[in-house]
Amino acid sequence: MLNKNKITKIIAKYALILIVLYLIQFTLDFLFDSYFEQHVEDITKKMWLPNLSLGMTILFNLITAIILNTDIWRLQLKSRYLTIMTLVWRPLGICLFLISLINQSRDENL
Repeated sequence: MLNKNKITKIIAKYALILIVLYLIQFTLDFLFDSYFEQHVEDITKKMWLPNLSLGMTILFNLITAIILNTDIWRLQLKSRYLTIMTLVWRPLGICLFLISLINQSRDENL
C-alpha cells in the first residue's frame, strides 16, 4: 500500500527526470545548431548529423522507459502499454503511469 509520502517521492522523482533530460536535450540541441551554423559546407557531406537530435530524443525516451518499467514491476502495477507510451512521448507515459499509480493506491485504500 502506498501512502501520500511515497507517492509524492515518486512524483518528484519523475519530475526531476523530465526536467534533467529536457535540459540536457535542449542544451545539446542548441550546441548542435550553433555547430551546424558555423560549418555549413561540411553538413552537406555528412547528412546524418541533423538526425542527432532525433537520436537523442529516442535515447532519452528509452532511458525513461527503462526506469518507468522497473517501477512498474516494483510497484506491481497492472498496465500493459505505459512503457510503449513512454517510448513514444516521455511526458504522456509518465503522466499515465502516475495516474495509474494514484488510481491503484486509491483502490487499495477502499
